[in-house]
Amino acid sequence: MCGICGFLDTRHSLTKEVLASLSLKMAAAMAHRGPDAGTSWEDPDNGVALGHRRLAVIDLTPTGRQPMTSRCGNYTIALNGEIYNYREIRKDLENEGISFRGTSDTEVILEGFARWGLKKTLERMVGMFAFALWNDRDRSLILARDRGGEKPLYYGWMGSTFLFGSDLRALLEHPDFSRDLDLSALGEYFLRNYIPAPASIYKNIYKLLPGTFCTFSPDKPGEMPSPVPYWTLEETLRIARENPFSGSPEEAVAELHRLLRIVLGGQMLSDVPLGAFLSGGIDSSLVVAIMQELHSSPVRTFTMGFEEASFDEASEASKVARHLGTHHSTHYVSPKEALEMVPRIPEFYSEPFGDSSQIPSCLVAAFARKSVTVVLSGDGGDELFGGYNRHVWLPRLNRRLRAYPLWSRRLLGGILRTLSPATWDILIRGAGKLAGKSAPRLGGYKVHKLASLLDAPDLDALYRRVTTFWNTSSGPLLFSEPFEDAFLQSPYPAKLEEEEKILYRDYGSYLPGDGLTKVDRACMAFSLEGRAPFLDHRFLAFAWSLPLHYKIRQGVGKWPLRELLASYVPREYFERPKMGFGIPVSLWIRGPLREWAQDLLAPSRLEREGLLDVSQVQRRLKDHLAGRYDYSDSLWGLLMFQQWRERYL
Repeated sequence: MCGICGFLDTRHSLTKEVLASLSLKMAAAMAHRGPDAGTSWEDPDNGVALGHRRLAVIDLTPTGRQPMTSRCGNYTIALNGEIYNYREIRKDLENEGISFRGTSDTEVILEGFARWGLKKTLERMVGMFAFALWNDRDRSLILARDRGGEKPLYYGWMGSTFLFGSDLRALLEHPDFSRDLDLSALGEYFLRNYIPAPASIYKNIYKLLPGTFCTFSPDKPGEMPSPVPYWTLEETLRIARENPFSGSPEEAVAELHRLLRIVLGGQMLSDVPLGAFLSGGIDSSLVVAIMQELHSSPVRTFTMGFEEASFDEASEASKVARHLGTHHSTHYVSPKEALEMVPRIPEFYSEPFGDSSQIPSCLVAAFARKSVTVVLSGDGGDELFGGYNRHVWLPRLNRRLRAYPLWSRRLLGGILRTLSPATWDILIRGAGKLAGKSAPRLGGYKVHKLASLLDAPDLDALYRRVTTFWNTSSGPLLFSEPFEDAFLQSPYPAKLEEEEKILYRDYGSYLPGDGLTKVDRACMAFSLEGRAPFLDHRFLAFAWSLPLHYKIRQGVGKWPLRELLASYVPREYFERPKMGFGIPVSLWIRGPLREWAQDLLAPSRLEREGLLDVSQVQRRLKDHLAGRYDYSDSLWGLLMFQQWRERYL
């Protein structure tokens, strides 16, 4: 795991010393991504410089140092990530007469490019990566990104200078960089609490799309060619549907087991200490179970505990750890410690990011880094096998809503919103007592959420409302229209069940834009390499080859994962309602963070900045502070932007 950066200066006016100084300065801005070394490579004749920060994980010797040049001298690479099947690729290259100087995965793929070309090598690579490759023979700079979008890569032209980097902070260090905001991207951020690719918070700076590469020339300043796909989610789904899994449900579980053993066998390769996050949920527990099966000594596992019982899964994780025999560590976080993390968020996330689970993610990463350098997680399992509640109830709700005319649904929604969530809570508890039953799980805030969905015209509209945080009929919050995530507007690649449509949208937008961004930045903030086995593209192909009822059964998702995990640990350890990896942010904004929130969202401040509709912000903040509504998700996104703005603008 590393950080990469660099630039093309098409004026060809900079000396080798100046090129080196600038690229090293850019790299130093993301030293957290690679604390072990910072180096650069320069070609003054072409105005190109590559910078690299190294977190040494495989081949800790100088032969693993980057930027690295191929034996033929035509290719120089700066790579961020890991190639899990590099040993197999190396063996094939050795059979073709290629010899190697060291044992790093970087050298292997570099010689692969020299021998087989770019696209063929990319198609063979299994891993998480983003890289910049200078082709001296063609005088071109190639950027590429992994299939799932695990590793970030920003790029764009600033006048006659082309900039790229793993972290926006690296780009900020170049004197040609302009900090002009992309207001349409900011509008999309306020809707979703993240900025989907290809946009970024800055004008003219983009995120490279997952599964693509793009080529730039020092002779064509300002030219922005379209990224070229070497892999697509759409094609993977199409092939999977044309070749459906033909075995029984039990055979599907066996195939899942086989794939997990193969994938984890590759992802457990490391020359430094390795462990795993263990929440006690299905995905992380299954990853740890297979890791322990493949490992001769206890695997290091890490869990965060919280004082608030509704957010705490530490006891469940400890049960799983004891049963599997891992070397388990739990860190109980005090409210004070969690609150102290809030001001540091802009340092970790170099563009606005408003998923409040970023805080526990950062805390557990900091805790794990004291013991290991590499950690595996269960990210991606929900998006593949139907693990979120919306994968089940949203299609069910859509089918029920279609049975009623639109006017009646609008009328009912208005009636439900006439009472505050607190009043609904009282009524629901009272109804439960009258019926002689415990209070149902449906609360007042969920009643209001349901009311906002009733007049949605179709499933896609329902999905957008569930996954956005600033739906308002009184006009846009931001004085600019959001750009609309192109992936969420794209047609489906095949005939899909409604549940599958939600899975498809989640995997292509929410997972790379929110989930993977959160984990990468949180881990890298503490120089910890995070790996996600379920992001291996072979799992995607397998999951989409399965019939829907192999994944979601009787309203419960992740059936094959549950069945496989039950062969390792007792079902009562994991068969319980899903808990998000979150914090009590709603209560914090009303309590210990109240003054901080009111200061960042003060009317005078917002009016001076001139970006947001002050009346809408104040109305929502006052309603939340008074307990009339729970606006914590949308307010947290606003607060994270304001805090980011304070740090970077």
